[in-house]
Amino acid sequence: MNKKKTIILLVIGILVVTTMSIGVTYSYMKPKATKDSNETEIGINNCARITLKDNNSTISLTNMYPMEEEMGLQTTPYEFTISSTCEEYTGFNLYLTTLNDNEIKDKDIRYAVTDVDDNVLITDLLTNTEEVNDLTEEEIRELEQGLDNRRNKTYKVYNGVIPLNKDKVYKLHLWLDENTTNETMNESFKIKVSIKGYKYEGTLAEYLIKTKDRTLIYHDGKPDYKDMENYELEAGDLSYRFTGGNDVVNNYVCLDGTTEKDTCASENDLYRIIGLFQNEEGNYEIKLIKADATGEEQTGTDGAYMTGGFQPNSENTYKGNNYQNLKSYYWNSSKGNTSTEILHTNNNIWSTSNLNLINLNQNFYEYLLKKEPNLKIQKHSWQIGPVTHLLNNNSPESYAYELGSSRTKVGEEKCLNEGNLTKICQLEDVEYENYIGLMYVSDYAYAAKPQLWGDNLHRENKDMENIENWIYIGLYEWTISSATDLNTSYILGYTNGIERYNVWSGMVGIRPCFYISSDSKIKEGKGTKENPYQLTI
Repeated sequence: MNKKKTIILLVIGILVVTTMSIGVTYSYMKPKATKDSNETEIGINNCARITLKDNNSTISLTNMYPMEEEMGLQTTPYEFTISSTCEEYTGFNLYLTTLNDNEIKDKDIRYAVTDVDDNVLITDLLTNTEEVNDLTEEEIRELEQGLDNRRNKTYKVYNGVIPLNKDKVYKLHLWLDENTTNETMNESFKIKVSIKGYKYEGTLAEYLIKTKDRTLIYHDGKPDYKDMENYELEAGDLSYRFTGGNDVVNNYVCLDGTTEKDTCASENDLYRIIGLFQNEEGNYEIKLIKADATGEEQTGTDGAYMTGGFQPNSENTYKGNNYQNLKSYYWNSSKGNTSTEILHTNNNIWSTSNLNLINLNQNFYEYLLKKEPNLKIQKHSWQIGPVTHLLNNNSPESYAYELGSSRTKVGEEKCLNEGNLTKICQLEDVEYENYIGLMYVSDYAYAAKPQLWGDNLHRENKDMENIENWIYIGLYEWTISSATDLNTSYILGYTNGIERYNVWSGMVGIRPCFYISSDSKIKEGKGTKENPYQLTI
């Protein structure tokens, strides 16, 4: 039987030394006096400062026995906050330093870093973790001086990013590994916590994942936070999707072709991030949707263009910014169709749609690259097979029929020919590769707050105006999803949610969607409409 073991976590620096507690150390962090003795401010490059505060937390490991990870994560953690008042993106490394007079060996210590909602960010044995190789000789020397030259090893246990002018709370758990032997009984262990900040120059995808809050949901079928509802209804595709009302989701990106800071030169060049989706290499590409409906400048007056059409009854109903210039498009029809042409253009086959070929992948694609010539738009394989059930389904069901296990596959009798007779689906009828598309119905479905994921997507007689879904802007607009009859595809309406509409007589707005490369880097911005993310292009 293992006897009790004691781990002493050492507090060094301007903090009061407390047995059985762990605190912030300053060593090479250039401390500045504050009213709170547990707060340290450190300079980073040209940044104003970053602040690390330990929130007076205490972690007590008296009577600690070896335990499995599940139990270790239930131990009382050391909680600390990292805040940034920098005007540039700030990354940080979190280090744990052990002492050379520790009686318990590093190999017997397991750790975990979790976020404020207790989601595990990283967990491992201390000795499985990389020893530091990014500290200067001076920093190592200062670290050793703070420990009276008793430093044993320093491990880099976590790498994070702090949003602009915000803070994040982290928790550190430490426990004895379950494989620890009796050799450690009644022994002690001391450790020092420290951080080092740096200017963050990573990708937008990495930044969004590292700084995610409750509006960016990881679709792995597990709750992202303690009181999350409907997590079992997630898409399960390991995507990250922005969800919730327009007032809480900060996912704006500016692609205006300028280097102007903070604002976007034109609201016509504002886009929003639907989410992050893994490509075949496992990297997260970023899916964008135009924040507002397009006008003639972006998508042209040829192809499927048509003046007029169904739009909001008044500017008060419309949540966008382009009410006076709203333009309408057929899903697949061209101006001046002759009787011989109509059979080839007036159907819901996306691969031959004029809206797809002319207005999106010609006119809009050229417009976008004129604005941002080096923008890394990815050629994407769009699932375009006809869908039977979308009107009376919820979020996971719409995903299954469009993109998941129930989607239309090659060889099925769901596709239609010009004579309205069933035919075997060809590859071009169910998958189509090109740069620009439209949103899926399931994109809209999962943009709603999680509490709505189980609701019917056709919200007849419900209050659409106040629906908590950032994609909804009070506009009749096309989706890329087609029905199993020849004549209709799905739209997002401003009164009833998802509806079916005639592809060659229905005229509604469009908001192009596209994917940008996983290595697209963030330059500045906070993701708000007033201060959108801007990319290093």
